[in-house]
Amino acid sequence: MKPLVTVLMPVYNEEKNPLLEKTIKSIYGQTLKNFEIIIIDDCSIDNTVKKILQIKKKYKRKDIKTIIFRNANNLDIAESLNKGINKSMSNFIARIDMGDIMTTERLEKQYRYLTKNNTVFLVGSLTKWIDSKLTIIGEPFNPLKVPKNFSELKSKVLFENYLPHASWMVRKNLFLKIGQYNKQFRCEDYELYVRAISRGFKVGLINETLTYCYGKHFESMGISKIKGSEIANDYVNVKIRYLPKLVSIWNIYGTLKSIPFMDFGLLINDLWKTKNES
Repeated sequence: MKPLVTVLMPVYNEEKNPLLEKTIKSIYGQTLKNFEIIIIDDCSIDNTVKKILQIKKKYKRKDIKTIIFRNANNLDIAESLNKGINKSMSNFIARIDMGDIMTTERLEKQYRYLTKNNTVFLVGSLTKWIDSKLTIIGEPFNPLKVPKNFSELKSKVLFENYLPHASWMVRKNLFLKIGQYNKQFRCEDYELYVRAISRGFKVGLINETLTYCYGKHFESMGISKIKGSEIANDYVNVKIRYLPKLVSIWNIYGTLKSIPFMDFGLLINDLWKTKNES
């Protein structure tokens, strides 16, 4: 039987992640039936896979198929995600990172949302940050300021990222329509999400916390080795690239406040090119 959803999780040197077991337990504890879990190990140099296999035995369910692929070389997160998408057997891809915790109804609620709303290609949810003891330590943005509809979300997509990657469920055919994750960007999730909106594909937001994100996310997949300035620069480049197609007061403000003065010319150049092409 074809799985309803694919839970996609890339991992790298997660053996000592204090929430490793809790993450796996939260996936196996979902109310949704008949789904698959694809784990892409990005050439870990510790015992990540061995530990995952040990924990898997404790929570294994007959209606859930778990597949682990190991990269021969370190590919980084974008290519690992694309590999997982290509290996998936379902029509919906749900993202989660090691250390994050799903609420028990997350997959079921997102699956029902997408099957009910046929024009929506990606749906996220509210999230909260947690520490290794599962204590809530914050949240990415004020939930009272969450956009009420797609039009508002589109007008603010370059001002605030209201759809954290670990909360996503995506129609697999979105990747066929706009392409997969772009490895040129360290913020590959944000670039994909903005690219989808800029091309007219609707995204949705469930105004409920369905995922709790571990506060030390950037240590997974070797992210700790990347300078924060490089990630910030990639966010700026995404905003500059897509602002001409997403012009609004909020998006202009969100782009301008994020770019260094010396890069301002790039924005003007892109806007000028778009004007001449239209």
